[in-house]
Amino acid sequence: MTSRPTNRLASLIRSVCSLLNYKRPLAALALGLAAAAATPAQAYVFGDPLTFDSGKLLLDFNARVRVESRSNTFDFNSLTNTINDDAFTLTRLRVGAKYTFTPKFALYGQLQDSREFDSKRLNVPFVNAAEGNDPADIRQLYADIGDPRDDAVYARVGRQVLAYGDERLIGGFEWNNFARTFDAVKVVYNAASAKTTVDFFAAHVVTIQGRNQNDKNDFVFDHSDSHDLFAGIYAQNSGLIKNQKTDAYLLYRGKTQNGPFYRPNNLTTGPTGVAPYDIPEKIWTAGFRAQSISTAPLYGFDYIIEAAYQWGKSRPGLTNAVVVVPNWYDHQAYAFHAELGRGWERCKYFPRLAVEYNVASGDKNPTDTNNDAFLNLFPTNHKFYGYMDVLAWKNMRDLDFTLRLKPLADLDSSLKKSILRLDYHFMSLQTTQDLWYRANAITSVAAPAAGIRATLPSDIGQEFDATWTWSPSPPYEILLGYSAFKTGDYLPAARKIGATLGRGDNATFGYAQFTVKF
Repeated sequence: MTSRPTNRLASLIRSVCSLLNYKRPLAALALGLAAAAATPAQAYVFGDPLTFDSGKLLLDFNARVRVESRSNTFDFNSLTNTINDDAFTLTRLRVGAKYTFTPKFALYGQLQDSREFDSKRLNVPFVNAAEGNDPADIRQLYADIGDPRDDAVYARVGRQVLAYGDERLIGGFEWNNFARTFDAVKVVYNAASAKTTVDFFAAHVVTIQGRNQNDKNDFVFDHSDSHDLFAGIYAQNSGLIKNQKTDAYLLYRGKTQNGPFYRPNNLTTGPTGVAPYDIPEKIWTAGFRAQSISTAPLYGFDYIIEAAYQWGKSRPGLTNAVVVVPNWYDHQAYAFHAELGRGWERCKYFPRLAVEYNVASGDKNPTDTNNDAFLNLFPTNHKFYGYMDVLAWKNMRDLDFTLRLKPLADLDSSLKKSILRLDYHFMSLQTTQDLWYRANAITSVAAPAAGIRATLPSDIGQEFDATWTWSPSPPYEILLGYSAFKTGDYLPAARKIGATLGRGDNATFGYAQFTVKF
């Protein structure tokens, strides 16, 4: 006879399988809440986690509001006032619940509502660079199987965030109002004695559903793209080399179709619009990353180095509606990052200076059947190559100088924790035969004819970024930012022919963001 616990576990497994098919999208939250409905809450201090049922049920909450003001960041042309030269508001609300049935089994679900207000752009995701609306959707919904504290092997199955290293290739893209998740199976092998973990995962990226501006059916849940397989092995070690965390990875992305397409209104038909999830590709990426763990043995210095090499097939510039021969191009590409910093923890304002250099290959010959442009997979580019988001880790060189300090450290208030960061970027193209790609690694700033590209200068510009971050108390965070971009020689030369008539005007970007989370 089957025991009652076994029946209960079987029932839970069936529930999880049903949840992962998203037939009952609110069930994960309801399951945990129902289990604790009869349990009284303890005395609560704002900012602490909300817990019920002797700590088995945890609720989390995250609300974010950001106001942005942009000028010339899209076209770098002050003679035109495009719909992107605007000020607008972005809101994001998340509510999640985790219920731990046993130390080896837990369920987590999280809803997210993202909106864009008061913009001249249509609120259709990705059209004209809009973030758009994605109301009341499932951001995460997964089961944890195994105990990371005790088990050598444990797993996470379901809709989840994948983030590795500092997120140059795999990240949650938190700056974006939608952020990024995957429908994935991730299995972790933890060799604690060797200070090593190895992650094995297979995933499909979750795509924001393309809605027409006049679509009344707003509550269509997002789903993952079955035509976009992402799988890999990611190993992390902190004992092989003294004072260093070393990562090694092998990744594969098989994207066989270029979609979904986002259409600006209900009058637009056919395969037109914007496809924001990269080009079709069958790409392998191998790489390593090394980061210092402690600055003490290095006289206050710290470092990060990452290098990646790619090979396989890709279809640059092709859509489902445009099929040419050959359909697939041979692909070989590389990328490299190096950063050296020095902090002074005993100084009054805790300053840190750093210099970093980034390079990624571009396509050297647009007329052949090879593609040499690095494809940076699923990154969080906003953190690295200028906060104006006009550059990706693709066909680029970026030299960046950073100063970070706590300018109010001597105040006797919470302001002493505020951080000022200043960055200055010198940006250029790795090859002018390829294009200047924005942070999404798809859209180009300019598209000069192939015949003139070899004669163009590579200097695309310089960007200054200033950010001020302050957390007055644990649940709150305030972020203020200002960026200014000074265009180089590339744009005026690339635009000698066309509607922009050689213009390469400067651009500015300002924002204020408030976040509360617990």
